[in-house]
Amino acid sequence: MKLIPSSVGRCRKNARSAFVVNNRRGAAVVEFAVCAPLLFLLILGMFEVGRFVNVGEIATHASRFGARQASVASATVVDVVARTRQYLNDASVKGSAATITVEAETAAGNGTFAGVTDLSTVAVGSAIRVRVDVDFSQVTWLPGGPLRTILPGTIGGTTVMRKEST
Repeated sequence: MKLIPSSVGRCRKNARSAFVVNNRRGAAVVEFAVCAPLLFLLILGMFEVGRFVNVGEIATHASRFGARQASVASATVVDVVARTRQYLNDASVKGSAATITVEAETAAGNGTFAGVTDLSTVAVGSAIRVRVDVDFSQVTWLPGGPLRTILPGTIGGTTVMRKEST
């Protein structure tokens, strides 16, 4: 008996010498059922890492924005924090999920900083540091996701600028 070339891979000979077609119709469904969750997990992981990087950049830009506000002679700490939170809200990051710290250099040029409550007491030319820390669990797109154990819980940005004169 001669086989047709297109059916060579699909036929086998059984004990009675008759050709029987292999049944592989369910194999593709099983393979998809095994591979699909891994593929979806990989894709969602890429989205989550992308969001992590995005929020990190937003935190850095918010700290730069806050430091610029703080370096102006007429700025107050309350105003700097409020404007920085508004910047975060405008950039689709919950401002309430962020901790904003405004610090001033303790002595000119020594590089140590301490929290400040009144920016008018900071000398002209002294460094002012604004730090924005965002709790990533508050801004993630996958709450309770598997990447929570891999990615750090807090993303931050820090900027230092000098106090300007009037």
